[in-house]
Amino acid sequence: MNKEKEFLELWAENEKYLKYKSLELERFNEDNAKDLMQDTLLKACSKFDTWKPNFKFSTWVFRIMKNTYIDKYRKVKDCHFDVLDNETINFSEVLLDRKDNDIDAGIHFDELMIHAETILSDNIKKSFKLWIDSYSYEEISKKLNQPLGTVKTNVFNARKKIKETFPKYFSN
Repeated sequence: MNKEKEFLELWAENEKYLKYKSLELERFNEDNAKDLMQDTLLKACSKFDTWKPNFKFSTWVFRIMKNTYIDKYRKVKDCHFDVLDNETINFSEVLLDRKDNDIDAGIHFDELMIHAETILSDNIKKSFKLWIDSYSYEEISKKLNQPLGTVKTNVFNARKKIKETFPKYFSN
């Protein structure tokens, strides 16, 4: 069987699952989910020769989808999304909601930042602002000339304090 036909068959078998996962990632925004599906299809098709049959196709494609989703939001300079840290997901979703027009979707970003300005100490505030601006922990560490562990602790403490003082916006 040729590679293109094999890819299309595998895609068709997993399309329902992938559509649901794209909707889930895009918080059930159908237009964004369709865009994500299309981007994922193109990337997966172009990289199909790297897929190894001993791995589940759906898992391989979902990883591509998830990375595409993360890349999309990392390109938006004024937001942060760190999918590797599960504690960050709900926090990031609230931050990402600031660009939506649906006021009920989450807290306004400006309100969050004003709140952060008032409740966080200067050290923690500097790390948190850079983290919000999509700097990696390593970049923040270099920029502030602080140990990596200190930066991670400061960002963690900032998120924790904001979650504690704005509990209605953060689900656990």
